[in-house]
Amino acid sequence: GVVWEPIHRILTGATADALQSALESAWGVTAIPYVEPTPLHSVVLCKGKQKADRVTLVPPSDKLPVVSMSTQVDAFAAGHKGVSIGYVHGEEPVDAACADGKAVGLILPKLDKTRFLETLHDIGTLPRKAFSMGEAEEKRFYIEARNILP
Repeated sequence: GVVWEPIHRILTGATADALQSALESAWGVTAIPYVEPTPLHSVVLCKGKQKADRVTLVPPSDKLPVVSMSTQVDAFAAGHKGVSIGYVHGEEPVDAACADGKAVGLILPKLDKTRFLETLHDIGTLPRKAFSMGEAEEKRFYIEARNILP
């Protein structure tokens, strides 16, 4: 079958404490220490390169985490001058971006396919960059090939 992968977020120009506080307040939760495996319905906030620099946030369960997170992250970026949102595949780019402390990462769980149609029925459309079909390497090959062969 087709692999559906989450698209993670990197917020440059943001501080981890401010973003964590905003998400905790919006969702009415408190971050918990990061442990593997993470809860299925959670968002992992990365404050640095090491796994010890992570905390887990569990958004309300009435929506997919990507839906709950996107709304709050867009609002956070709009309210904080100089914050920009990047979108990446895989955890490695998130860890690399957060290594110097100038960015904060959000690692999303895999999309719950069992709730996919239910979610679309409830909200109409998913937020932009909610998921990706296929692996990043496969897409990179396609993009390079498309550039070579018009």
